[in-house]
Amino acid sequence: MGSIDKTYSQALPSHATALASGADAVYDVAGSIVQPIKGVPCPDPALRPPPGINSPPLSFAARVGDLLFVSGIPGFDDNGGLPDGFEAQFALVVKNITRVLTEAGATVRDLVKVNVLLRRPADVATMNKLYAEAFGPAPYPARTTCVVQALPNPAMLIEIEAVASLSK
Repeated sequence: MGSIDKTYSQALPSHATALASGADAVYDVAGSIVQPIKGVPCPDPALRPPPGINSPPLSFAARVGDLLFVSGIPGFDDNGGLPDGFEAQFALVVKNITRVLTEAGATVRDLVKVNVLLRRPADVATMNKLYAEAFGPAPYPARTTCVVQALPNPAMLIEIEAVASLSK
């Protein structure tokens, strides 16, 4: 896991734009160039995109006030692999989201909103069961679930983005 005292020599231009718009913390999805702000820890470098995949221009997570906005998280493992099967990918999505939350001093119980993107309608029932186990017990975060035609990687079956409250 990363630590609060990580330092980086530069910030991406997109970070300057985010900061000017009032973001308190911005993390780059590529993992190696990050702008930590106001003591919010940097994400675990293991969450970088797999080698050879060009990351889109986005922030991995952004803190605004007491809210942490986590970009869509896929089910990549620590080596950048994407396992076969919905349940395996779901488990890694939860693991990766938990890492981000832990870095910011939060847990899944701090989630207030979750957006789930699924590739196959047949996975909705399984997702509901796994979701209840991972994000429960009730009350659960507010949630939207969409079945989409495609995700960025053709092998991806699920992606989850989230918003957490960091107020304690």
